[in-house]
Formats: sequence, structure tokens, C-alpha cells
Amino acid sequence: MQARHGRDVVLLPEELTCPAVAAAFGFRDLPEGLSTGKGLVGFGIVTDAAAGKTMFDCMTRFNPGQIYGLCLFPLEQAPVIPDVVVVEDEVERLMWIVLSYLHTWGGKRVEASTAVLQATCVDATIIPFMGKKLNFSYGCYGCRDATDIGPHETVLGFPLSYLPAIVEHLEFLSNRAIPVSRSKKALAALEQKVNLGCTSET
Repeated sequence: MQARHGRDVVLLPEELTCPAVAAAFGFRDLPEGLSTGKGLVGFGIVTDAAAGKTMFDCMTRFNPGQIYGLCLFPLEQAPVIPDVVVVEDEVERLMWIVLSYLHTWGGKRVEASTAVLQATCVDATIIPFMGKKLNFSYGCYGCRDATDIGPHETVLGFPLSYLPAIVEHLEFLSNRAIPVSRSKKALAALEQKVNLGCTSET
């Protein structure tokens, strides 16, 4: 959230208050409430602690000591070369990024992975870093509670290496596909057809 608003942020392990984030980056063990799934029952997220436990057992994470901190910043003023680009925006805008990425993959379908619990940490950062691929999420309980992400916004992430190709194809899409889709001419034509049909019947 801070980086999205133009600030450079360095987060050390002791500064991460979210226990899931701290565990995902290998800084601390999960507390018992999360590792057993009972905490998610308490939050009203699941009714079965076993389901909550599985959600954390399957969480992609760094090994302890693998990294020592996190540096976050706006991409346009990057002080160092980033490993991963994370984008928070309205769903429709992110759709075009996914389409551009899909183009770099030769049209192969893009599969996403999420537990709707670790959106910005695991889904948009760790999975893209470790899997060397784009991943997207619908957001998570924590980020929707603790950040200013809007109800119509979500998040995705991809390795920096894909950025040039994504930008190039976004520019291509902006020439025709994006403006045509946003114009909703097909919807207008359908509505006109429906309205004409109603008029003729009357």
C-alpha cells in the first residue's frame, strides 16, 4: 500500500505484523492458531479447522533464512532492479496485463493459484518469484481488511523479466482491442435490437 502511494519501504522481519506474511517469507513460524486452522475458525473464515490447516500447509513459502528483508517501491522510481512487479488495480485493467502475458506464452492458458488468504505476499510475490510466472488473485481477507485496496480492485504479480514483452503487447492492444472492448458497441447493438423488438411487438 505504501509503495502504491509513491513511497519506498524496507521491511525487516520484526516489522511484519501479519503472521502469515512472516511465515511465508521464512521469517517466523506460523503461530499455532494458524498452523492448526483453528484461527481461521475464530475469524469466521472456515467452519472446519482441518480446511484452514490445509490452506496453510499448502502455502508457498521461503525457507527460513533464505531472505532477510523486503524492499518495496513504485516501479517508475525503482532504486534497484526488482525481482517481481506487483500490480494492484481494477479487474478490467489487470485483465489486459494477463492477456499480454498470455501472448508472451504463445497463447497458452494462464493458471492462477490462490488460497484467498495470502494475496499480495504469496499469490502476487512469492509464487511469481519461485515459479517464474505470472500469478493473480482476487485479493485476501487480510489485504481487504488492512489496506486501501478497493472492492473492485485486485492484484497480480510477475517476474520483472516479462515486463518488456507485457508493455509491448499492451501498447499493441491499446491500438484497437482495448478501446473497442471498452466502447461496448456490441452491447449497444444488442440493446437496440431488443428495444426495436419490443417496439415492433407493441
